[in-house]
Amino acid sequence: TNNPDKVYQLEEFGIKIRRTTYEQVEDGRPITRTELAPGDLVFYYSEYSHVAIYIGDDQVVHAQNEEKGITITSIDYVKPTAYRRYW
Repeated sequence: TNNPDKVYQLEEFGIKIRRTTYEQVEDGRPITRTELAPGDLVFYYSEYSHVAIYIGDDQVVHAQNEEKGITITSIDYVKPTAYRRYW
């Protein structure tokens, strides 16, 4: 559904993450790049319109585009604008 109040859960880990990047960047705990650990979220663009999951070694996994699908890229494929930890 497209319900903005719906919460997606990683129940196994006790983590709740809302659906949109605009909501996600408001949740979690702000961290610095040097604090990044696998599982943290990395946001891109000034309006936080894209998010990736940090997997370590300066790499992220994200939905790049319809053609390429889910990919692993450098964290710096574009300049990150925010970092959040949910755990």
